[in-house]
Amino acid sequence: MRRYFFEAKDAAPEASYKALDFILGLYRVEHDARARGILGTQEHLELRRTQRSAIRAAMRRWLESERPHHAPKSPMGAAIRYAINQWDALGVFLENPNIPLDNNESESALRRVALGRNYAEPRLMRSRSAFEMPLHMNRARDQVAASA
Repeated sequence: MRRYFFEAKDAAPEASYKALDFILGLYRVEHDARARGILGTQEHLELRRTQRSAIRAAMRRWLESERPHHAPKSPMGAAIRYAINQWDALGVFLENPNIPLDNNESESALRRVALGRNYAEPRLMRSRSAFEMPLHMNRARDQVAASA
């Protein structure tokens, strides 16, 4: 969600920065929990439910009030529509203290896999000719051809 509002900052800077301020408030609650050493505990969950719920409620009211002021297909309109359409899914973190606010760790892990895939076998990236493929791939190709 943050990315949509960040990308809309050129088209609607004031509204975009207001949305980003709400999101920053959510991250501040998480930062406070980390500083207090209560991440993943019941106390962390209570902190999320009290402070974050208030921020989310204010943000939802703001989204609803801003919606008519932006064209649906404008960057800001798209950001608001996305936030409202994903509202329930974006609030799952209020039910479990172990669910992070964002998916940065997941995206980082996927990025490592994708980069590793590109660099794992550079010979495969350059050519598909049989003489450049590793031996086990030639055998697999021959087995498929024999069974056909």
